[in-house]
Amino acid sequence: MWKTVRKFFPVDVTEPSYIFVDEDVEKEKQIASELINDENPQRVALVVHNLSKTFEKAGTKAVKNISFYVKKGECFGLLGVNGAGKTTTFRMLTGDEIRTSGNARIGSKFLSHGKNQLIYCPQFDAIIDEMTGEEMLSLMAGLRGVSTRRDPLILRNIISLVGLAECANRPTSTFSGGNKRKLSTAMALVGQPSLIFLDEPTSGVDPASRRRVWEAIRSATRNGQSVILTSHSMDECESLCSKIIILATGVIRCVGTPKYLKAKYGKGYTLQIKIKSYLPKELLNTSIQSKEDEEIEYMNLIEELKCQITMLFPNCKLTDEYR
Repeated sequence: MWKTVRKFFPVDVTEPSYIFVDEDVEKEKQIASELINDENPQRVALVVHNLSKTFEKAGTKAVKNISFYVKKGECFGLLGVNGAGKTTTFRMLTGDEIRTSGNARIGSKFLSHGKNQLIYCPQFDAIIDEMTGEEMLSLMAGLRGVSTRRDPLILRNIISLVGLAECANRPTSTFSGGNKRKLSTAMALVGQPSLIFLDEPTSGVDPASRRRVWEAIRSATRNGQSVILTSHSMDECESLCSKIIILATGVIRCVGTPKYLKAKYGKGYTLQIKIKSYLPKELLNTSIQSKEDEEIEYMNLIEELKCQITMLFPNCKLTDEYR
C-alpha cells in the first residue's frame, strides 16, 4: 500500500506545472489559519501556517506554504524521501534556519517567543565523547531545570526505557551507532518537555534499537507530550503516528491518519508516463520553421496523449505534470 502512496506523490526536483490540491490538505490549511490567531489553544501544541523557505543563491524553493497543526499528546509524522523538505521544515521551526515567510505558534506563543518550549533531536548525534551516557542525560536534565540529585529515578527510568542500562556508565565514544541514537532520543525526552522534534530518530539503527526508540516515543505520547518526527520509513510512521503528512518537493500532498490514507490511496492503480523533452525527427512536421512552431507542435501532441488516456480510462484523474 505504502508503495502506492509513494508512487502517487513522486518527488522531482523540477517545479511542477500542475499540482493536484487534495481536499484534506485544504481543510488542514483552513483549520491552521484559524488556530494561528488563537491565543489560548486548549488542545493544540503546534500550529504552522503558510511556512516557506527559499534558498536564494541556489534559486530553490525547498518548502512551499505548508500548513498543519499538532494536538497535545499526539505523535505527528512528516513523511517523505530525501529532499522532500522535512529537515528544512524542522530547522525553521527550531530556529536553525530563517524562514522566508509564514509563521508558527507553539502553545500560546508565536515561534519567535516560544522556541524555549520545544526540544530538538537532529539527525546527527550531538554527544560529547568524553562523557558517559548517564552524564549526558544528567547534563541535559540540568539545562532544563530538572534536579537528578533530588530524584535519581528520573535518569534510571529513561535509561531503562531506551535500553541503555548496560552501557550508561561508559564513555559515549564507545557506543555503537544504535546506542548513540537511543541516547540522543533519551536526551530529547528527559525532563518531559511538552513538544519534541525528532529528525529521523531511527536512521541507520538495528531493529532491536529501533523498537526501543519506538517504545520511548510511545511512552512520551502516553504522558501527554507531543512528538513530531520526520522519517522516510512507511512502517515507522504507521506504527507510531496518529497523524501524518506526506511531503514532496516542499509541498504537502496528503494528510490524515495512516488508516485513512491507506483506505484512500491504497485502491486502484497509478499510471506514470515519461516522454522526451523534444520532438523526435520522425514526428517533426515539414511545415515547422522555428523553435516556437516546434514547441506548439510538442504541446499539441501532449494534449492529444492526454485525450487518448482519458478515453481509455474515463474515471482517471491527473494529479501531477512535470517538465
